[in-house]
Amino acid sequence: MDAAWLWPRSETVDVVHRTFGTAAQLIQEYPKYTYTQSAAQYNAWMADKYPELDDEIKKLIKAGRWEVVGGMWVEPDLNMPGGESTVRSILLGKRWYEKHYGVDVTIGWNPDTFGYNWQMPQIYRKSGITTFVTQKMAWNDTNQLLNCLVESPTAARC
Repeated sequence: MDAAWLWPRSETVDVVHRTFGTAAQLIQEYPKYTYTQSAAQYNAWMADKYPELDDEIKKLIKAGRWEVVGGMWVEPDLNMPGGESTVRSILLGKRWYEKHYGVDVTIGWNPDTFGYNWQMPQIYRKSGITTFVTQKMAWNDTNQLLNCLVESPTAARC
């Protein structure tokens, strides 16, 4: 899902509701199924507009069947924003997840970004995020991507 896609806000909320509802249903139907989701904004919408679904999500998180990742308010483009806005998004997202679900997010989740601030490893580390998941770096047609650690100019790694 993409909160900044071409949909109006109301449609985005509906898409999140349908997606989360389907995920919760699949978890009930398939004992080995788990769901991974990011962006605290989506959960805040569900808590506000669909409290029954939010209660179900809370139970699934406690059961280890619904994994909260990312820790940001929304999944951003990390190429253009400055470090301060990224830090604030993480702060808001992690605070919301801690307060509402009692979880501390430690997995950075940015599958749909087209670039990264060079300081991301340091920002993640200082935010308590120890793992970084992405996928678009493999779209590079010039340099072969290796499985590696990402290192900032300050030698912070993730």
